Amino acid sequence: MDLTLATRDVDGKTIVAVGGEIDVYTAPKLRDKITELVAAGSYDILVDMEEVEFLDSTGLGVLVGGLKKVRAQDGSMSLICAQAVVVASAPVNSSAPSLRILAAPVVWTNTVPYRAGRPRRRLGKQSANSEPA
Repeated sequence: MDLTLATRDVDGKTIVAVGGEIDVYTAPKLRDKITELVAAGSYDILVDMEEVEFLDSTGLGVLVGGLKKVRAQDGSMSLICAQAVVVASAPVNSSAPSLRILAAPVVWTNTVPYRAGRPRRRLGKQSANSEPA
């Protein structure tokens, strides 16, 4: 599946509407868009993931990388997602900056469930033989 991207400015924030699947093949397109926006001076970015059907660990890495880029400019990046997005990834590294998720249930396939608005549980490293918490 292809990835669609559309941007618009609303009240001083840049909204990036993303559709399709964000995976190892399509994530570079999203990374390039975020890099382009930051280079153009957009430091407050909302990533609208309403039309995202799948997000893998590569896509998650792109989002965290984008967050680091905007924070380096004292900006912010948030995700908009009112639907469940399935993340096929290993547990998120607790040292990574946290993305703010607005109105979003998120289903992790390899970790404990997390819902926006609730405190996030820190996830330690799991051995290959251990069961998820």
